[in-house]
Amino acid sequence: LVQRGSAGSANPNNASAHAARRKHFGDFCSTRNLGEPHLYTFPPPRRSYVVLANLLWLMAGNTINGKQVRSATLTAYLKAAAEFVTEAGLPDPRFTTTTQHTIQDKYLPRIGKVLTEQRRWESMANKKDPVTPDMVRWLQSQATTAGSTSLSEAIADWTTLGLSAGFRISEYGQSSNKIKKEWMSTGKNGAAELLPRAFIHTDFTFFDEQWNVLPMHRRHEAHFVRITWRKQKHGDNGRHVTFGKASDAQLCPVFAAIRICTRAFTINHKDSLLG
Repeated sequence: LVQRGSAGSANPNNASAHAARRKHFGDFCSTRNLGEPHLYTFPPPRRSYVVLANLLWLMAGNTINGKQVRSATLTAYLKAAAEFVTEAGLPDPRFTTTTQHTIQDKYLPRIGKVLTEQRRWESMANKKDPVTPDMVRWLQSQATTAGSTSLSEAIADWTTLGLSAGFRISEYGQSSNKIKKEWMSTGKNGAAELLPRAFIHTDFTFFDEQWNVLPMHRRHEAHFVRITWRKQKHGDNGRHVTFGKASDAQLCPVFAAIRICTRAFTINHKDSLLG
């Protein structure tokens, strides 16, 4: 639902939606032990951070109906949240981090940038919603009994690692049985080799806690994994990105990379593919 007009609009649907959004913010504060939703015990900067945190939480699909919504609806949620604060006689946390009331209703940069990015996303053609941690956990739950070399396990692990790395599908998979290869430099004396486009064994390097390179047979001791993109769409070939262990083991990129390599060594593809 998108609110148009004020909470006191003659349209009962608008008033009902506004009341529901207010309750939603109240529940957000209550479940996080933030106290009353007017946040009067917080200093002004913290009130704004609470509103920002609520906005980011909503953008992840934690709305009343459990769905992602457009920027116009997000601003209506923000208004409902901010009303608790202004009704307590405090400055609007969307517009200021001080004790002074603002004359001009202009979003704080930290909030304005988030909404601008959301509007940019909405304007994109053929856009796809991002994968969320809950989606990844569901994929993992479906793969629990499938076996370590199953397609379900492979999809779950690559999606888990993709939460951190943001892979294109072509970087770890392909749509046909014919392996797509290109001549590309491996960095060895500038020589070029005919290699698969997708990741192979040598593209993943594991490190221990002291940043010592680990041989593959000791990958289970890894605290970091470095991934090499040999070929990229925009030409930034040979780029290295390192990922560390996460506090959430289920979504840890290092653990996912270890499982991917273990599966690849078990399958032992003739072209050393990891996917």
